[in-house]
Amino acid sequence: EYSEHYMRLLHMVEDAYASSLTDFAENRLKVLEAKFQIYKHINAAGDNSSTFYDCWKVDNHIHAAAAMTPQQMLTFMKKKATEHGDDIVDKSKGDRTLTQVLADCGVDIEQATVGG
Repeated sequence: EYSEHYMRLLHMVEDAYASSLTDFAENRLKVLEAKFQIYKHINAAGDNSSTFYDCWKVDNHIHAAAAMTPQQMLTFMKKKATEHGDDIVDKSKGDRTLTQVLADCGVDIEQATVGG
């Protein structure tokens, strides 16, 4: 059966209609190539068809035991204000440093305590 089908294909290629068969195959390949190029062009910048439901899940489960204690947070804030007070931390109203932001908020980091 295989040999029979193989011979049939060989005759089709050799037949007078082979040129139209070849033309059909070439045209079909050109159409497929054009469709693929359009697909690549549409999706070049990423997958534009994503929806809200395709977004990755974010784990927001927080372990309070792993958080800083109030004293550790205060120590961190004081150290940052002292050692990195000139770092730019806000660009919404121009380049503002950490010291300027703290002053604008009325926070004196040297007087800050954990107690209320």
